Formats: sequence, C-alpha cells, structure tokens
Amino acid sequence: MYLTMRHTSISRTGGFSLIEVLVAVLVLAIGLLGLAGLQASGLRYSGDAVLRTQAVTLAQDIIERMRANPEGVKNSPAASDTYYKITSTLTGTLPDCTGSTCSSATMATYDVLLWQQTLTQRLPNGQGTINVTDPGGAGLYYNVAVTVSWKERQTESGASTDRSLVLVTQI
Repeated sequence: MYLTMRHTSISRTGGFSLIEVLVAVLVLAIGLLGLAGLQASGLRYSGDAVLRTQAVTLAQDIIERMRANPEGVKNSPAASDTYYKITSTLTGTLPDCTGSTCSSATMATYDVLLWQQTLTQRLPNGQGTINVTDPGGAGLYYNVAVTVSWKERQTESGASTDRSLVLVTQI
C-alpha cells in the first residue's frame, strides 16, 4: 500500500487586515470633513447673496418710487422735501400717504422715510444715499445714483465686511 501524503497548504484568502480598515476609515473621515466645510461655506455665501439681493431690490424700489413721482424729482434741490442728496440721516414722522392724497413733495418725503426704515429692517447696518443731478439743466431727464451700504456677516477672521451697491439710472 502506498501511503500518499498530501501537503495541505494554508491559503491566505479572506478578510481585510486591521490596518486596511483603519486607512479606509481615515480616508472616509477626511472626505466627510471636507464635505462639512463645503456645506458651511455654501451657507455663508448663500446668506451674503440674500443680502445683496435685498440691496438691489431696495435700490430698485426707491428708483421706481421716483419714477412714479416725477414732480417730486423735479422739485428744486433747495426744497426740504425732495429726493435730492438724501442720506440715511433724514428723520421725521412718516406722513400718511396711503390713505389720503399727498403732494409730490410730501410723497417724496414719504418714499424716502419708508425706504430708510426698510433699509434698516432688512440689511444689517443698512444705509442709503440718493443723489439726483440735472445734467442739462432743462429738466428733461435726471441722473439718479442710489447707493445702498450694509455690513456682511462675519468672516472666518471674525471681521465684518462693509459692502455697498450703487445703481445709476436716468429718470
């Protein structure tokens, strides 16, 4: 009888080593941290975009109010109730132009005061300036520059950034 010996070899098949698993977990963790950073940046820039959109909307709002009140634009720059060289330091009581008829000068005051209230409500440190010029002196059209400024949210360094937007048009 022949005795046959078989050599049984131990094969190295199967499973991951602990080091391979740890490397995979490390790579996954770094990827997830990167995604979290991208999400945080996206949220911050999205908030800044909302503020810019508000600034554009508010600048267009006062320009459209001025277009609706051409007599208020045509008033003399020396008059107190006009759109000329208005800064956000204008104070006063808001006249009631919604329920009653107002003169063009009173409507100009109403428009500017309402605009300034809205600026301070919708934008952090929101301020606005309106500058109207009559380039030809004939009163056929007026150049209007509306500046809206605000503070953007804090950056990673902790500092706020001053932003401003200028819309220039003719009325």
